[in-house]
Amino acid sequence: MSTSYDRVIGVNDTVSDYACDWWAVIDWHVYRRVLDQQGGPIGTPSIYGTQGFLSKLAGHSTHPFPRRWSCDDMKAVPNIKSVDIGFHTATAALALAFHLEATTIDAFGVDMVGGTNHLGETCPHRKPNRWRNEIMLWDKMVASLKGEGVKVNRLQPVESGAHV
Repeated sequence: MSTSYDRVIGVNDTVSDYACDWWAVIDWHVYRRVLDQQGGPIGTPSIYGTQGFLSKLAGHSTHPFPRRWSCDDMKAVPNIKSVDIGFHTATAALALAFHLEATTIDAFGVDMVGGTNHLGETCPHRKPNRWRNEIMLWDKMVASLKGEGVKVNRLQPVESGAHV
């Protein structure tokens, strides 16, 4: 695990709890929940998402994001179709880290299990088939990144102390 970070990419709601340089978010309902119910992101991270998400954002957001970047506008992860990375925010964040030339990535809280989110709320998208597909893509991306010299550490939440 790294002890200091050049850049921090917050995925989904984490930006309301931790200061981040980049906010990876692809679901409009998550974006609205962070702004409407959680007080918005800490600071002013740049925002990263799919082209469709960013198009919707352009017409609705007054939040001052320094930069807005699409999954479609970045360096490709070898052996991964660019269209695939935008299906899941965790894999999109991995691709962003690669694009930003990370050599080591510490990924916290990438649980990929269960039906409730980190807020304890039932989420209709958190189903076994979704996790199976996301884990397969995650593992394929991690292997590809390893081939490019990038180390990915998938870490469990701090309170568990476990390392995956």
